[in-house]
Amino acid sequence: AAFGFNLFPHLNPILVALAMTNLVVAFNIFYFRLGDVVPLAREMIIESMHDSVIILDTKSRIVDLNPSAQQLMGIGTESIGNPIGEVWPVWSTLTGSSDITEGGKEIVLDREQRIYDVSISPLVDWRDRPVSRVVVLRDVTDRKRSEKIKQSLKEKEILLREIHHRVKNNIQVISSLLNLQARYIEDETYVQMLKESQNRIRSMALIHEKLYQSENLADVDFNEYITDLVYSVFRSYGVNTHDIALTIKVEDVSLSIDTAIPCGLIINELVSNCLKHAFPDEKGEITITLR
Repeated sequence: AAFGFNLFPHLNPILVALAMTNLVVAFNIFYFRLGDVVPLAREMIIESMHDSVIILDTKSRIVDLNPSAQQLMGIGTESIGNPIGEVWPVWSTLTGSSDITEGGKEIVLDREQRIYDVSISPLVDWRDRPVSRVVVLRDVTDRKRSEKIKQSLKEKEILLREIHHRVKNNIQVISSLLNLQARYIEDETYVQMLKESQNRIRSMALIHEKLYQSENLADVDFNEYITDLVYSVFRSYGVNTHDIALTIKVEDVSLSIDTAIPCGLIINELVSNCLKHAFPDEKGEITITLR
């Protein structure tokens, strides 16, 4: 060692010098590269964000803001350093009597009445003392409007389902009144007429029953509807499917209520006529095909 004095005789001075040189070089690379990365990261992330980002100091003076915030507030970078309340009057309305917590708050801004979700988050130093605040305003107008539309559609769906339910119940009451009236009629001809009327009414009631029970309130699953309708007609005439075989070949077809009701009435009439006139010996087969 120099001057003949070495504090660490067991260490190689050349290796120590190389290690210290490497540390100095690594520190300089990290320090200066970090200085390049931070502005780049800011430009790529904060500057390009659609959310409006505003940085405030502890006295609510603007430290920085991205282009989205500038456009929303109607100010430029020349406002940096000024109290936000002076350059943006909305701020006093936004914060009210107390600061917004991280839970956020929704406000309506600008002429288009757009809705923004506002959150203010504190930035603290290593001693947990607040040094600044980050204000983020996110435009949630489209999401809110979508939620409102969904809620409105849900309410209308519930209302429409209730309407179908009540229509079905009202039709069922009419059918029950006809059935009650038939008990006081001795003439079989008139009894038969009331029974046929009941079957027609039941075919319409079944449509509304299927609609309010279905997830799709616009169309009727005709395969399921025809099956229930025809078996209902069989029961009304006291016919056993072991005597008159029933074959239903219906593809997956969905019909609107305007089409399903007349089709149901037609099928009701055809099956009723078959049961009354086509099988004098009460033996045979009925096949229903719909494609």
